[in-house]
Amino acid sequence: MDLYGGRRATTHEEAGTLLGSLDADLAGRKIDAAIQSLSTRPRKLAVMGFSMGAKHALSAALRNKSIRTTVLWYGETVNDPHQLKSLGGPVLLIVGSADGPTAAENAATFSKAADTAGAAAEIYVYPGAAHAFAQPLFNQGKTYDPIAAETSWRLSEDFLRRRLQ
Repeated sequence: MDLYGGRRATTHEEAGTLLGSLDADLAGRKIDAAIQSLSTRPRKLAVMGFSMGAKHALSAALRNKSIRTTVLWYGETVNDPHQLKSLGGPVLLIVGSADGPTAAENAATFSKAADTAGAAAEIYVYPGAAHAFAQPLFNQGKTYDPIAAETSWRLSEDFLRRRLQ
């Protein structure tokens, strides 16, 4: 789904500018419209987001009961158990232990909040991985970790296979 109206970034700086220009309400409406369109089909739906997209994916899962599972890679979470009760299915959260000073702590807080809400959540903290470890273009590739990326893709695929049966 294109949240940027066809605009594309080729540098880290351009990506930052696009990110800063994103209208979060409009993005949410676009995501919800796509989910609504897909929910008429006889299959289970999942949402997946990376970094800023993780925030939007989780928000969409909280708004749309038709989402059966959610995969989040190194992004913002909601840590309020009351809000997490709205989830229609389990969540996988993958973060790097070197993704800022609070990433692993936030992952633990999210896990506890999900437990309190009765929401299934699987958390994986990849040792030594920094923010955007799966993105070779982010920050001129300085944080790219191909082994962490491959492992996380396998975790995500396995999670989706298990949870969408």
